[in-house]
Amino acid sequence: MAVAVTREQRQIARLADPYDRAAGYGQMLAELHYQIIAISRRRDEVIVELLRQRPRPSHRDIAVRIGVGRQRVDQLARALRDGSRGSLNDDYVRRR
Repeated sequence: MAVAVTREQRQIARLADPYDRAAGYGQMLAELHYQIIAISRRRDEVIVELLRQRPRPSHRDIAVRIGVGRQRVDQLARALRDGSRGSLNDDYVRRR
């Protein structure tokens, strides 16, 4: 993916008009932001899957093993307990 991003950046950099370059970079940022949100949602779904395992691993163990803050695991555990789908990003992704 980094190669595709770099290639797109080079294409935008070659645009002569600074307005076109700025618009191109803005569009690229919007696309990357959406991808980040979608990937975060998938990661959250896997964390919820881990939280449903028996025996349930501790929030700390999950956080350490996958490299996220324990607070994020706690948030998803609360959302799961309260009956939501387990991702706090659902509303944003649905709006796109």
